[in-house]
Amino acid sequence: MLNIEKLPVVWFHGTTSDSIIPLSKKQINIVEGRKFTDFWQGFYLTSSYEQAKKMSEERAKKKQAKNGLEKRPAVLAYKLDLNFLDSLSDGKRFSTHDASWAGFVYNNRKGIACSTHVGQFQVYTFDDHNTDLRYQYVYGPVADGNPNFTTALYELEVKGSSFDRFVNGIKPRGILIDQLSFHNNLAANKALHYIGEVMSDVHAKEICSRYPYLSQSR
Repeated sequence: MLNIEKLPVVWFHGTTSDSIIPLSKKQINIVEGRKFTDFWQGFYLTSSYEQAKKMSEERAKKKQAKNGLEKRPAVLAYKLDLNFLDSLSDGKRFSTHDASWAGFVYNNRKGIACSTHVGQFQVYTFDDHNTDLRYQYVYGPVADGNPNFTTALYELEVKGSSFDRFVNGIKPRGILIDQLSFHNNLAANKALHYIGEVMSDVHAKEICSRYPYLSQSR
């Protein structure tokens, strides 16, 4: 279970080398993010260095496959202004991978405002989403990606498995921990203060040691 009352100060963003200069100059632009993601289009970070490193490697591979561009994976560290984040009234936090979190993720991934699902003991209706960018930030667990999310979605929509099974199927596994996403450029650039590129796990731990509340950093 994630501690939604006491977030870490240091956060990591997985990207590629061509994004380092603009991101270091407070030029976060959420429209560069993809839609149909867990919390919808935004700028995503995690408290886990290993998770951010994995994301950066995946982004580098996708850029090379799509455009033939060979870009180096890069992990960037940011200091989060917790007081500013707490001052935002339109934010959302999930402490665990429960049905409400999964319904929120489902709606965003599908790009819809509401969905109804049959569970093992009840019928679920979820009308919360972020496709209209109603939340300036969202914090919560990461939904597991391929093949688990794709498999869980297929079983839910095609084979008619219960929504409870879907929830269990997309829960974070391995090094996947958490994610903090910003959905407003002004909020993101004011809340996040660029520290620098992280070169290794040892370097990440050294950065985290400078700030409090970092027990979950990995």
